[in-house]
Amino acid sequence: MSDVIDTLLAVGILPVCAVGNNGRNNTRTPANCRSSVSVGATNFNSKVAGFSGSGRISVNNHSYDVPNLVAPGEGVYSSVQGGGYEAWDGTSMATPIVSGVAALILEKYSKQIPVLDLIDGLLTSCQDLGHDRERQGKGLIQVTAAL
Repeated sequence: MSDVIDTLLAVGILPVCAVGNNGRNNTRTPANCRSSVSVGATNFNSKVAGFSGSGRISVNNHSYDVPNLVAPGEGVYSSVQGGGYEAWDGTSMATPIVSGVAALILEKYSKQIPVLDLIDGLLTSCQDLGHDRERQGKGLIQVTAAL
């Protein structure tokens, strides 16, 4: 998967990936790939949700933490099959929020921003929640700061 993620970046596509819902010291691919933007989840209290995956990844004598950042992932409303909406929990609910913030940045800058600068904009705009980096990455995505 790392090669696929690197290829996406090379052609200007932002790979935003959910880290998984198995809690501390458990993560999922493709969020494990160093080049992906890995997303964890926060709860209603703006703290990292207990179910949100996180961990330290070691590959070829290099270590890094996932997730890179967190977004709201508890009680997020989504459309459901057959019509209507339901509130769901998960890093897969947090990930589209990060993708949406990235889309707003691209809209604001007329899509002329390189993908690596887009990643930097997402990560540098985060609010530190006071957790260790392994749990929160750079922190909670902030829409206004990212724009």
